[in-house]
Amino acid sequence: MQRNSLFEILLCAAVVVLAAGFLIFVRMQTGIGTLTSYDIRVELKKADGLASGADVRVFGVKVGKVESLRLDSKHYLADLTLSIRSDMRIPSDSAFQALEAKNPGILNQLTTAPDVATPNSKLAKILTYHVVGTRYDAAGLVRAGTVDSLEGAKITVGGTAAAPTINGAPVLCGNIPTKNATVFVIGQVLSPPAS
Repeated sequence: MQRNSLFEILLCAAVVVLAAGFLIFVRMQTGIGTLTSYDIRVELKKADGLASGADVRVFGVKVGKVESLRLDSKHYLADLTLSIRSDMRIPSDSAFQALEAKNPGILNQLTTAPDVATPNSKLAKILTYHVVGTRYDAAGLVRAGTVDSLEGAKITVGGTAAAPTINGAPVLCGNIPTKNATVFVIGQVLSPPAS
């Protein structure tokens, strides 16, 4: 009788270990219930379709979730807090830090200029130089070779669909489809050519 009890206890323990292993595997593969994460704050002009608890995905893979969504009533922006798995790194503003290191004071100059809110400001020209009016995926962008920016100047695209470059700057991550654009994060702040 005691022998059957020992067998049942060992069998039960084996089932518990297998179940725990399966749960750990699922967590690691899906990011569901990850134990550690970090928060980042994002401000968007539009947050259509987003809600607290929505998945944050990169290339279709879940990397976190929307923790909170609120209206910034001072600037009328959607203020989101995203919880990102600690094993994932979202590119930081290192490109702007590099620009500041190369040209000390440039960020302050760009953001405090008297004309900063106008379409002809230097900041507006830099930002619109980073935007193309036609939607491309990575392969189409590389095939195009040269594209017109919204600022008006040409942008040179090189590399391959898997590793494109924009004016020689590497694409850190990209080919991210959104509702109205495909996003590419580059490792450098591009300056439009002097006119």
